Amino acid sequence: MVEQLFSLPTAQLRAIGGVTLVLGAIALWVVRH
Repeated sequence: MVEQLFSLPTAQLRAIGGVTLVLGAIALWVVRH
């Protein structure tokens, strides 16, 4: 599992992380408002 994560390209990891951050921010905004 960890080995698969390290084998992913950095760009792909950044894309996944960016989407996760955006979704998390939207979820927090919805909960607060």
